[in-house]
Amino acid sequence: MGRSGVILVTAILALTATACSGDDDAGNGDHTTTTSAADKATEARYTAAIVTSLTKSGGAFGDADTNACVAQSYVDAIGLDALQQHATPAQIAAKPNAEPQDFGLEVDDHKLYDGMNDCVDVDALVLANYSQDEPVVECLKGKTTDGQRFSLFRSSNNDQPPDPAADAAVKRALAACTTP
Repeated sequence: MGRSGVILVTAILALTATACSGDDDAGNGDHTTTTSAADKATEARYTAAIVTSLTKSGGAFGDADTNACVAQSYVDAIGLDALQQHATPAQIAAKPNAEPQDFGLEVDDHKLYDGMNDCVDVDALVLANYSQDEPVVECLKGKTTDGQRFSLFRSSNNDQPPDPAADAAVKRALAACTTP
């Protein structure tokens, strides 16, 4: 697995748990979704623990805001209830390069991918396994599909070899992007 694959695996922890409140003001029986102050505080502790684990491992994404955003993406993709059942914030913070699998946690890869894309260019991180040259990575983005890039993200996130079809497509695109 390439360096960015390790960074992606390191970075993968986040889901916001919510609780249903009572009936809305209209009285039609619909429920609104809210997060209690206690849940928000607990979620903040898990997010901070993930940031600590990221920075201990050297897998940080740069500035504090970006690291917090990535960590929150993990919380959202795992779920607060699952986090609370499997690990404490202290356990996560104490483990450099903590991975969800270390604690028996499962990650919703789609939620993580979407959440992390609000923080960093996940596609560029995935494609950096094929080239560190920024113009080539941009070319690869244009010559590969969202599905292929997501498939590579999911493989990396789950510490598995790249999907053969997606890998082959990126390698074909790489040849096209680097041939004068």
